[in-house]
Parts: sequence; C-alpha cells; structure tokens
Amino acid sequence: MATVLKVTGFPHTPAELAAFHWIDGKGSYWPFINQMDEWDKAYKPIYAAFDASSVQKGFDELVFAQRGVIIEGVQVQTNKMRMVVALKLILGKQLLLMPKSVQGIWMQLAGWRIPDTKLRQDIASCLFMTADVMNRLFVIDESEQQETEVEEVVGASQRKRAHRDHRGRVLRQNSGRVR
Repeated sequence: MATVLKVTGFPHTPAELAAFHWIDGKGSYWPFINQMDEWDKAYKPIYAAFDASSVQKGFDELVFAQRGVIIEGVQVQTNKMRMVVALKLILGKQLLLMPKSVQGIWMQLAGWRIPDTKLRQDIASCLFMTADVMNRLFVIDESEQQETEVEEVVGASQRKRAHRDHRGRVLRQNSGRVR
C-alpha cells in the first residue's frame, strides 16, 4: 500500500490524494519498495513514512537509506488508536480529499471496527498512519473559531488569557475562586 498526498496549503485547504497504489506483492516486499523509490524521485516529498511494524522494521536503514531515500519507519501497531483519532479529526474537518471511485478506501474505512483482528485493513492502516504524520507535521486547530482574549478578574487584579469559543458549551463555571 502506497499513497502520496498533495499538502500545498494544508491545513487551510484540504490535502489531496495525488497517488495511490494498492500493491499486491505476492509475498515480496520489492514491489512496494520499488514504488516508494519511484514516487520519491517523481514527487520529491517533504516527508515520507512507512509502516515499520513486524518484518518491515529495518527497511529505513537496510533498504531506503542505501537508495538515498529519507523516510521514517512508523510503528502503526503500538500507536494505532492515536492514528485513528488523527484520521477521524482530519476527515471530520474535511481536510483530506479522496476519490470516491477508489472503492477499496471507503470499504475498508467503513468496515473497520475495534477489535480489528482478522480484518482486511491495509488501506485503512495506511490512512491512519498518513493522518498521524499530517497531524504531527501540521497544526490542525480543533476549533473552527479564532482565539480571542478575554479579561478574567482574579481577586483585585486583572489578567488576560486565551479563550477558545467551544460552540456555546460551558467548559467550567467560574465561581471567582482561583483554582
């Protein structure tokens, strides 16, 4: 599984799926390695990552470094829930555009459940990892509102603090006491 995202303007404009290859290596890793190598030369990415769980753990040093490709090995299995949340955040804010014609993407995302054992999830896992990398590299604001300064009275003095509008929800009642 290999993808390339166009992130020009992200997160102010959605990232776009620029290349997608659902690779059937028939038991070999070389089709994936060759595809990553080809896309590294063609797209000149600002960042590249791959699933370094299991057998692929040493690919960054044993394969890609020898080819001059700078790439991060990401541990999907140990960080999966963080990655799932990152994808939910990005998709929920409509910050990732993917064609509806690639049905495998939508089928795997719709069919993903916890626990995720015995599920076809190579596409979903790739998107989880991609979203996690995007979330780490770019600041994705959780609110759609800009921060505003409000004055808060504390005892006899005033101080300013950042306040984020949470769509009308009261986060904490201020009783006037300093906590």
